[in-house]
Order: sequence, then C-alpha cells, then structure tokens
Amino acid sequence: MRRVRLVGALAALVCAVTLSGCSSDEPSDAVPVVADVNATGRELVTKFVTILQAGDMVALNGFLDDSFQIQRADGSAADKSQYLENPSKVKSFVLGKELTASMNGEVLIVRWSLVVNETINGKEIAKGEAPRLSSFLWHDGSWHLASHANFALPATDEPPVLADADAVGRELARQFITILKNKDTVALGDFLAGAFQIQRADGTGANRLEYLDADINISSFELGPDVTAIQETNTLTVRWSLQIDETVNGQVTGKNLAPRLSTFIWENGAWRLLSHANFNVLAADGVPVLADPNTTGRELVLRFAEILQSKDRVALAAFLAGAFQMQRSNGTSTDREEYLALDVNLTNFALGEELEAFQELNALTVRWSVKVVQTVDGKPVSEVFAPRLSTFIWEKGAWRLLSHANFNPPVA
Repeated sequence: MRRVRLVGALAALVCAVTLSGCSSDEPSDAVPVVADVNATGRELVTKFVTILQAGDMVALNGFLDDSFQIQRADGSAADKSQYLENPSKVKSFVLGKELTASMNGEVLIVRWSLVVNETINGKEIAKGEAPRLSSFLWHDGSWHLASHANFALPATDEPPVLADADAVGRELARQFITILKNKDTVALGDFLAGAFQIQRADGTGANRLEYLDADINISSFELGPDVTAIQETNTLTVRWSLQIDETVNGQVTGKNLAPRLSTFIWENGAWRLLSHANFNVLAADGVPVLADPNTTGRELVLRFAEILQSKDRVALAAFLAGAFQMQRSNGTSTDREEYLALDVNLTNFALGEELEAFQELNALTVRWSVKVVQTVDGKPVSEVFAPRLSTFIWEKGAWRLLSHANFNPPVA
C-alpha cells in the first residue's frame, strides 16, 4: 500500500513538472480579462485594415483564423485561402466614430464602420462610410479574425447632407485645378462624372473623353476669395473664381481673376464634376493690371539681356513682338527680321539700379540702364552704363518687346 502511494506521488510529481515545463514553452489558451471590450475591438479592426494597407501577407495569414470567411454587399465571398490569393487593396482609411463590441468566452464580435479608399476584385468601391461586422476567436495566445461582413455602400448610396456647402465647394474646386496642374489623368478620370461637359468663353467645349485628351498645362493658380455653393439632393452647384497661368491646347488663357460655374453630382460614393463653365477670356483681351510695373519691367529687361547672352534665337523670336523695331544712337536701326539675323555677342552685363516703368492699357514702357561687354556684328560697344528705353506690348498672353532705343555709342 505504501509502495502504491509512493508511485502515485512520483507520477503526480512528474506530471506536475512536465506541465510546468510545457507552460513555459507554449502560450496559454486562457482567454484574457478584457476591461474595455470596445477599445479591444477597435484595436483589432484597426490592425486588420492596417495589415491590408501594408499588403503584409505573412501578417494577414497569421491574423486570419483557419475558419475565416468574408461576405460582401456585392454578393462576392471568400474563405481564407481565397482571400489570401486576392485580398482587398487599401490605399487609405478612417474608422467611424461609433463602434460596439461584445464578448462571450473566447468570441469577440465588433460592429463598426469605415470610410476606405480600396479596390476589391479590381473594382474601386464607394468611398462613403459603411458598416462592418467582424468576429474574432481567441486561441494560441491571440485574437484571430474568423468572419467579416463588408457592407460597402453600392454606387447608388445616398449623398451626405452638407453642413457647410461653401467649404466643400471650395475644396472640390481646389482639388479639380490641382489634378489638372499635376497632369494626373488617372485622378482626373476618377474625378469627372461620366456625362461631364465643359463650355469655355471662347466658344470651345468638350465632353469627358475630349477633355481627358486635352493638352492642359498649368504653371500656377489661386482661387478667388468668394465661393458660393448650393446643394440640391445629389447635386452641388459651385460659383467661384480663379486666377490661373495656363495653356489649353496651345492657347494661352487670360491670367486675370475670372468666374467659374461648376456642377458636381454624387456618384459612386463621391462628388464628381458633371459640368464646368469656364469664363476665362483669351489673354489678348485680358491684359493683367500690374500691381508693381517696376518689378515686371526689371524682370522683362533682365530676360531680354539673358536671351541675348545665351544666343537663344528661338527664345528671342518668341520674345520680340511682330512689329518690333530697334534704334541706336549711332543712327542704325533694325526691324524684327533684321535683328534676329544680327551676330550679337553679349559676354557680360549689369543692370543699373535706377529703373522706371509705366503701364498704359496693353503697353508697358521701361526706362533703364545697362553696362555690357558686347559686340554687334563684330563691333564692340562701350563698357559703361548707358540708358535704354523699351516698350513692351501684351500680345498672345505675354509681354513682348515692341520697340527698343539703345543709347550705347560705339567705341571711338
């Protein structure tokens, strides 16, 4: 009897030691005590979407339970192996404010919502806030996603009721011009509604396909201070203004602040541009009113000298007005064609400090001085500061040199 008890005690001791050793090497399957179920639920769903955003397939495989299934609102579904072959591709996301989690034993269920920019089965889904329902199982020392119901809003989802339509209108207008400036045709295609049309003040217009094919180059832009937007169910009309430096199909548009009228429609979960009225006048009819003619004048004469120094005949031809003429103090003169044919070698130059410019409608006169190291058709000019008088005209969307009086005397 004593021997039996001893054997039993030894067996119990061995068993205890064995269990103790095992517990140090394997995770405990005891379900943790969760003080804040909602906080844990938010952490888990955030982890899920973050893994998708990172495209971390190893982490996704470990996070999904072997029994995982997903069901979407569009009727598609997948088990774990199918989902790992074709997971959702998440670009960006924001969790909704409301989240409710409940827990029973080793099961944790989370009801939540999500605004997400993602692609599923090659299709971009609606970007509105939509509900989700996820269930997690505790095993092997961590929570695993067992099921997920994705209620992504269909393309016909209800438009949001805008609390501040003007602010949304301004943001949409800014987004539109920024996309054009970046020449992002993919983003532009997504931004335009299927029935998009544009009408310009010069009589030209375009539909969606024609506009996507247009050659638009924007150097800079600034939205006007006033924006008025009105929402009517799924449409948003925005009246705004824009100052822009751009060319459209090679045509320079006016750079003055000009009105715009845009209509947006809620389509596929986002506001998209349905129609756009562009009241930009042509640059020839829209001469800029210079706030500081002296600064503009200095920029123009500096550009003139730099073009001569670089011997860039293409740039010089573009800079000279069609009726350009030049008069020198030695009695010689040239027209545009003759000046373009001259052999001008400008080695170095320095502008004088004094400069005065005046604008009169589409003309800008600039009185200035310059010291040059230069030869004209092999003859050097004096290397002292000497006066100049230049007249620029606003022509084809830019200031161009119309006449130039050069008071440099030749070397005696």
